[in-house]
Amino acid sequence: MRELQRRSRVRGVLAALVACVLAAMHVACDGEERGGSHDAMAGAVPSERMSAALRGVDWIVSHADELPDGWAHPLLLRLHRVAPDDETARRIEAVLRDDGAPSRRFPLPARLSDPRLLQPLRLMPILFELRRRKAVGEPYEAELEVLRRLLEARGGALLTRLPLTQRIVCLHQLRDLGLPRPYDFDSLFAEVEASVRERPIAELIEDRAILYAITHLVLVESGYFRRYVDAARYGNLLPPLRQALPIQLAEGAGEQGLDVAAEILACLSLLRQPDDEVVREARRRLIAAQDADGSWGDTPGVNPTRVHATLVGTFGTIELPATLRADPDLRKERSPGH
Repeated sequence: MRELQRRSRVRGVLAALVACVLAAMHVACDGEERGGSHDAMAGAVPSERMSAALRGVDWIVSHADELPDGWAHPLLLRLHRVAPDDETARRIEAVLRDDGAPSRRFPLPARLSDPRLLQPLRLMPILFELRRRKAVGEPYEAELEVLRRLLEARGGALLTRLPLTQRIVCLHQLRDLGLPRPYDFDSLFAEVEASVRERPIAELIEDRAILYAITHLVLVESGYFRRYVDAARYGNLLPPLRQALPIQLAEGAGEQGLDVAAEILACLSLLRQPDDEVVREARRRLIAAQDADGSWGDTPGVNPTRVHATLVGTFGTIELPATLRADPDLRKERSPGH
């Protein structure tokens, strides 16, 4: 049993990192009660939580060219969607457009028809890169068609065997590119909800795999901060999220606990859930865990775990605007022949 629980925790952490490579997640506060216009912060003194969030934004933007290959585009887009003011949005957009560094792209494999690419940690960066090319107007259709044929031939059998959180994350990427997928959002939601109903809450709040599954349902339904999510259908899933916060931020929980707690705070905001003392205390602990340079995490340097921890830490502290921003048009003119 302990070995099964350990494997479950490992799968949950891997799924969170995959989600970041997607695409990836996260935020804080009732948009109608506290969120304001995009220029609400102009000339105002930011709150403690907004100061922490803006330090996180600054760290990610400043290290955009040092992020893992292909991560910058989706991460910066998500930050742009929640930018609290036009100045911050313009800065993020400028860095998005200045994408000449090699790390801004993920080098696609020479043979996209290789069935071994359907392993999630291989497939996700490929989907990531195809979405980037599509967004900026670079050629991607031929590669997408090769991948489509592979998924039609082999994808169903492999993708249905993935851990739950990874299936949720894959769905978002496949759906966004119009690729075939062997399941839909409602079936995944029902699977998560059934698991929550069947298990005692004392067990759920310590199981990071199921907590990540719940948060990624919210993130995927939001389009990763494109829109708020109707909380009506999440009634059975909210209690584990709230009650998990003190557990995941307890002393000794480490970077993984901080990561899942930050995602929970972000998702409560996307669901427009009002703060209570549990949420406020969790956010205080999250802010206290931020490093002086604006990042979060235990591992030094610009690496996947620290980048993900900083991203979700930012989303877990930021006050969402009443209206989430539309993505900027990043399309470039294609050269002749494309």
